[in-house]
Amino acid sequence: MKPLLLAALLCSFFLGVPAHARSLPEDFAYGLPLNPSGATPFAEVELPLAVYRTLTRADLGDLRVFNGAGEEVPHLLRGPEAVVTETPGAARSVPFFPLRAADGADEALAVRVAEAPGDWRVEIRSRSAVESDGATSVSGYLLDLGGLDFPVAQVELHWEGGGDFFGEVEVATSDQLKDWRPLTRVVLARLDYQGRRLEHRRIGLPTAPGRYLRLRWRGSAPPVEPARVIASARPSHATLPEIRQWLPVTATPLAEMPGVSRVDLGGRLPVAALRVAFAEANNLARLRLSSGENPEGPGRHRAEALVYRLRFGERELVSAELPLTASRDRYWFLRSDDGLSGARLEFGWRPDRLLFLVRGAGPFLLAYGNANLNSPPTAGAELLHSAEIAGAGVPAPERLVPGDVVTLGGPERLLPRRSSSSWRTLTLWGVLGLGVVLVGILAWRLQRQLREIPGSDAESPSPDQAEGGRENRD
Repeated sequence: MKPLLLAALLCSFFLGVPAHARSLPEDFAYGLPLNPSGATPFAEVELPLAVYRTLTRADLGDLRVFNGAGEEVPHLLRGPEAVVTETPGAARSVPFFPLRAADGADEALAVRVAEAPGDWRVEIRSRSAVESDGATSVSGYLLDLGGLDFPVAQVELHWEGGGDFFGEVEVATSDQLKDWRPLTRVVLARLDYQGRRLEHRRIGLPTAPGRYLRLRWRGSAPPVEPARVIASARPSHATLPEIRQWLPVTATPLAEMPGVSRVDLGGRLPVAALRVAFAEANNLARLRLSSGENPEGPGRHRAEALVYRLRFGERELVSAELPLTASRDRYWFLRSDDGLSGARLEFGWRPDRLLFLVRGAGPFLLAYGNANLNSPPTAGAELLHSAEIAGAGVPAPERLVPGDVVTLGGPERLLPRRSSSSWRTLTLWGVLGLGVVLVGILAWRLQRQLREIPGSDAESPSPDQAEGGRENRD
């Protein structure tokens, strides 16, 4: 009886053993040495490209931090830190006045201001137009910013009428309509082509201007007049760190999807922007992007934009980098009916920051790459997150630069161990079956022992037999 009970207890013990144990550095493919000074309880490191291209889990869960004794220490993954909460900048329409000059004449300005009670008028003409009664043309515009109660960071021109134009303007500022101080040069454009429109109408100001802004065309002015001019303050928004990591990629055309090319990033990078650089000038293309985990596509729609490189004299107008919503998809799909042949593609990304507790002696090790981990640790991450919420009392983490990559368990750690999982499953089912057999044996032996006990139901006479015995005695 006792051997059977002992076997049942052992069976319960094996069934209750968890299927995973604490990780060791050798359980991971590669590692990066970390050497914090110990001056603060926390340290932080940015994940390099090699880590993203090695991790196997979509949640980046197959990485750990170990101290010098090989003990796991709590860690937490954090994204790029935003600086300011988004608020729109103030904007207001401002008065503007055309600057006129005689054809082919000097463009020095003659200004006359007439003031009356409750009214005022500014008349601005070139001196050549004042001295000549010949034909004049618009050479630029004067903007009066005196009625604004906020610092101007940009102005935007809204055009009336049709017609394409492409030109460069010089921007200068003054407080008294003289002693003009140059600010910047920008290209303004409005182009319509095959049902698409390209507009550049915004002028960003590098410094705060004076009361007046002068916009003067270089060369002939376009045949359209602005309907209104909007001046606006610099918006405050959630400012992320500047993108410092740009990954050149190659787009592979998909034969089964005409006009679509696929980009494999090689890992789950936190992509933030796309930059398209045409090899030759005067290129224009409509680009649609999608992404997903399936290399066959088509993925989820991410963005659509017009990318271009246009030449104007000695200057060029180039499309800005395309911002993208946060995504960790490995495969990106680019659709362009106009073609991107010869264009250079670069994905910009901001690395995640890994925060860990400097517990124990160094050197520390960031180990990564294991296709057989069940789940990432949560207790340590919750602890560090609680420390972050604590506020000003928590010292800033020490910023670290990782050392060179070292091989730990090697590339075989990146392959799923299906045979190991099958062996574990069979073992558990075998133990469970053994437990059922032992319980059946215990029940059978218990029933047999009950039958052998004197006076039990198995040995007691039936009612008919008892009645017959009494008759015989009578």
